[in-house]
Amino acid sequence: MIQQWDEIQTMLRDSARSVCKGLGGAGSSGTDCMPELWRKASELGWLGVALPEDRGGSGGGLVEAGLIASEMGRAGFFGGFAESTAISFALAGLDKRATHEAADLVRQAAEGGIELRLVQPFLHSQAPAEVGIVSTLSAPKAYLIQNDDELRLVGEPVESDSAEEIRITARRRDIQVRARQDRPETVLVEGDAAGMAWEAANRIYRCLAATQLSGAVRALLDIAVEYSRIRQQFGHAIGSYQAVQHAVTDILAGVDAAELLSFRALAALTVSPFEALPIADSAVAFSREAAWSAVIKTYDVLGGVGFIEEHPLSVYTRGMLPVFTSLGSSALCEEMVGESVYRGRWLTYEGGAYSS
Repeated sequence: MIQQWDEIQTMLRDSARSVCKGLGGAGSSGTDCMPELWRKASELGWLGVALPEDRGGSGGGLVEAGLIASEMGRAGFFGGFAESTAISFALAGLDKRATHEAADLVRQAAEGGIELRLVQPFLHSQAPAEVGIVSTLSAPKAYLIQNDDELRLVGEPVESDSAEEIRITARRRDIQVRARQDRPETVLVEGDAAGMAWEAANRIYRCLAATQLSGAVRALLDIAVEYSRIRQQFGHAIGSYQAVQHAVTDILAGVDAAELLSFRALAALTVSPFEALPIADSAVAFSREAAWSAVIKTYDVLGGVGFIEEHPLSVYTRGMLPVFTSLGSSALCEEMVGESVYRGRWLTYEGGAYSS
């Protein structure tokens, strides 16, 4: 990988890799391990790794959270961690502009006592739903909803028969949900800060999801390389043919660049989470495209074997698809980058962070 890590980050990455690999991940018990992974993440302090110590965290940053997310993706785990971390970090950054309930929620999430989710609409339904990641974690869930000028928290997802109003723009940035009256809600943030927190949480989630995809691509690369060594065709391993070599090299080049962009975006968001940083949109757009290309090229290398339902490639694909959906189409991701360019913002480096 191009990115260089310090000693603490290297230890965190290696620990996350060991724990996730030990739980099995893709190709074995899959999502059945998610409750155990959440328990391990709580014990090891992963859920608060990005938060300052006075918010119940360990004083790291989003880069450290990205390392954990990447190793989770590499092992085939895609649910829960990225969203909960993103929301916690965004709420913690508001400081006095959030309610006391928000501060308590952040501390509880850092301890693993609750899983935070972003409420987004299904693509083919008017009912609001989770952002697209199917989670089987054992922690109770709390759903974040942007409602008018408030950021609200509900203890359960809002079902189709209880939603009174849903307004969705083309970019899904303005979502209003009015829950049933007997369903408790807690106001976390009011006024302009609510919109800032919502945007920041979504932006951070997208970058963490990008690192999860990159981690999964590392696993796909291992699968493609191993298969190209053992599969014989015309008396030679298929890895000796240029077409296969080019496909594997393309996967490697794409994931290296995607990781570099994603982690630089997370470093920038650690410093300025409420800024519309164009590198964040660029990292998501590039990582999404590189990951999707890697999936296709891995299927090309493996041929029909990759389509077997129990094969690790098929398992990874089923885990990655909801993440692709949550990030939006390639056209949408590229349009967000184009909007930054149109407004005169681009990738500039100032004071140790990328900003507009």
